[in-house]
Amino acid sequence: MFRRILLLGALALMLAPVGCMSRRPVLWSWPHWKRKINVVLEDFHQAHMDFDRIVLDADERPLEDL
Repeated sequence: MFRRILLLGALALMLAPVGCMSRRPVLWSWPHWKRKINVVLEDFHQAHMDFDRIVLDADERPLEDL
């Protein structure tokens, strides 16, 4: 039970500092949270692409272009 609470807290902290730069963020507004979630997903995608490029030396081009 304690682990789940810590996991939810970590998720909340991860979503809190990113997202939109609105003047009046409304915590119960779905578009506000949707923008935050999209920014986090884009950051994860970019980190995945960087990992593939640096560690695995993978090319960003699709196989059809080779």
